[in-house]
Amino acid sequence: MYIVLALLVIISGVMLELTLGGGFIFFYSYEYRLVMLPIFAALILVIWVRWTRSNGAMNSLMERIPTKWVRAIVFPLVVLLSAFVLVFFPLGWFAVYSWAMGSTAQNLPAQVISVGHYYSRAKGCNQNAVLNVGGITGSICIANRLAGQTPNPGQAVTVVARQSSIGYFISEVRSK
Repeated sequence: MYIVLALLVIISGVMLELTLGGGFIFFYSYEYRLVMLPIFAALILVIWVRWTRSNGAMNSLMERIPTKWVRAIVFPLVVLLSAFVLVFFPLGWFAVYSWAMGSTAQNLPAQVISVGHYYSRAKGCNQNAVLNVGGITGSICIANRLAGQTPNPGQAVTVVARQSSIGYFISEVRSK
């Protein structure tokens, strides 16, 4: 039962990152990026060792995938995907925390660092921008958050956000 609950929390964290994460600027993103690769490598090792030492998992895998060369491809891919998901799932929950627990901050000054191209047929976000809000730089999706004209790089804008102890959840970007 606990495994199902853990999988639900992890998968929903990834889905939240894909949906809400486009408007979230994490205060500690620089520090998190520094430790992401070592965490990813350690998780690969832990998952690999844990799974290979678990007779039940290996027997189940051998029954489902009897061909040895297919197992040689599927097993490492599952381990890599599992480690990847575990590294990224907290970001979605951080965005939810900022959205739910943050205080509303109206008209926060921000500066546009760069603006991506608009893609009308893009799945997910049609346009990204890198903003500097309160000394913290982060990339957000501005396609559904933009009020007014698309800002130019270097332009000052204001944002409406929910500010928490871990970041800004930006709901609107206003051009000046």
